[in-house]
Amino acid sequence: MVPDSTEPALLDSLDSWLLPFALGAKNVSDLQRLDGVALLLGRLDWEQRQQLEQEAPTHIRVPSGSRIPVDYSNPEAPALAVRLQELFGMRDTPRIGRGRVPIVLHLLSPAQRPVQVTSDLSSFWSEAYFEVKKDLKGRYPKHYWYRMIHWKLWRPTERSPSVEQQLFYANFWFEMKLCFRSSAF
Repeated sequence: MVPDSTEPALLDSLDSWLLPFALGAKNVSDLQRLDGVALLLGRLDWEQRQQLEQEAPTHIRVPSGSRIPVDYSNPEAPALAVRLQELFGMRDTPRIGRGRVPIVLHLLSPAQRPVQVTSDLSSFWSEAYFEVKKDLKGRYPKHYWYRMIHWKLWRPTERSPSVEQQLFYANFWFEMKLCFRSSAF
């Protein structure tokens, strides 16, 4: 059971979670230096922390391998600001809260400027990517822009892929390797 973290409950239990850290404080600035998030996380046991990290992770790993921090400033729509190129290979929008809450993706250019905002990544790849790619390819000609998005990928549980599918997958993974080896990326 997660401890009650409402304001009245926290005020009632100040002596148990804040007092041990505030004993050495001599003035208000000493109290302001305390890490509030760490103090609240200290109230959770290991299993509760693991559950919190699963349901509301602080970072999300994208296909490029980067761990991007999640912005929870709007609790109803957590956001992830990530360069568009780092999502090559991600088909669907990441979700949190046991898969119930989609992350709002703020797709950025290589210069970290906003390009598109979406909470439906598969729709973006199939509809808007080609227009965005045209614009970005003109502004950033040295960067790699994936030219073919096709997400009907074979899964090991299905029947064996045809020769055409095998050629497509070989081409797809070859282009992905080129994308991530590019020094411009």
